Amino acid sequence: MPSELREILLEIATNFQTERAKGSQTFENNPLLKNIREIPRRLKNFPMSEFIKIQASGGQGNWAYVPWIAFLDNRETSTPQKGVYVVYLFSMDNQHIYLTLAQGVTVPLSLMNRKKALEFLKLNAITLQKKLLSNFSTEPIQLGNSEMGENYASSVVFQKTYGVSTLPNNLELESDLTNMLKVYEQYVIGENFDTAQTDFSQAPGSVYENKMALRMHYARERNQSIVKKAKEARLAKDGKLDCEICGFNFNEKYGKLGSNYIEAHHKVPLNEIQGITETKIEDLALICSNCHRMIHIKYPAHSIEEIKAVLIKSGDNNARR
Repeated sequence: MPSELREILLEIATNFQTERAKGSQTFENNPLLKNIREIPRRLKNFPMSEFIKIQASGGQGNWAYVPWIAFLDNRETSTPQKGVYVVYLFSMDNQHIYLTLAQGVTVPLSLMNRKKALEFLKLNAITLQKKLLSNFSTEPIQLGNSEMGENYASSVVFQKTYGVSTLPNNLELESDLTNMLKVYEQYVIGENFDTAQTDFSQAPGSVYENKMALRMHYARERNQSIVKKAKEARLAKDGKLDCEICGFNFNEKYGKLGSNYIEAHHKVPLNEIQGITETKIEDLALICSNCHRMIHIKYPAHSIEEIKAVLIKSGDNNARR
C-alpha cells in the first residue's frame, strides 16, 4: 500500500507560508497544522526500522518559520533538539523541499553562543560527510532569511533538493527517503566509520557533553581499540592483512601508503544486538573497502558469505573459501 509521502510534502510546501502569513490568530485549530500533527499516522505504512519514530511540527504555540518532518532513531535520540536524524525541511519561499540528514540545533545553542554553536554544527557535519558512505549532496541548503533557517542549514550533513513545481512521483520520493534512512543507520550503528587511523583526541562531540556527544565519542574509542587488537592478532598469525572475502592486500597494492590498512566489519550488525554489548575480536571481519561497500549496498546488509558467493560465481580465484 503506497504512503501519502508526496501528498504530504506538497501540501506543506504549497500552503504553509500562506497560512503562517495570516498571523498567530490562525494558529489554533488550523486544518494544515492538524494535518501536520497527523503525519506519523499518515506515514504508518512506510517501511522503516522498528527504531524509527516520526515527529512533525509547524510550530509550538505559534507558527514556525520552517516546518519539518523528522525521522528519529530512538537508539540515537528521542527529540529533534539534539542528536542526528533524518528530516524534511521546507524553504520559506515555497520553492524547495530538502530531504536531509541533520543535527539537532537546540542543545548546542543552549550550551554556547550562536556563532560557536553554528561552527560546531558545521564542523560536525564535515566530519560525518567524510566518515559516512553516501551519494547525497553536501551543498548548503537555502531555507530563507531567518535566524532559525540559518541554524537548520548549518546542521545539515547530507541533502537532496526538490523543486516544489517539479516534485518527483511518490516512488522516487520513497526511494530517496529509504536511502537517506540507510545512511542514518550507518551513523547510528557506527558500521561504516573507518576508525583504524582516526585521531580520537579531536573527536567531534567532545566540545560539550550531552547524550549524543558522549555516545559518539564512546563508540569511536571502542571501535579504534578493538580494530587495532584485531589487526595485531591477524598480523601475528598471518604476517599480513588480507581481505577475508576477496584476498585484497593494501600493502601489496599501494606499498607503504597501504601498510597495515584494512577495514573492520561487524559480523552481526549492532542494531540486531539487544542492549549494551562488548565487541570481541572474533565479532569482526577484516575486509577491504570494496567488499565493505558491497556488504552495505542494501539494507539489511548482505552477509559475508553472500559476497563471497558472488565472487566465487564470477570466477574470482582469490575469493576466500
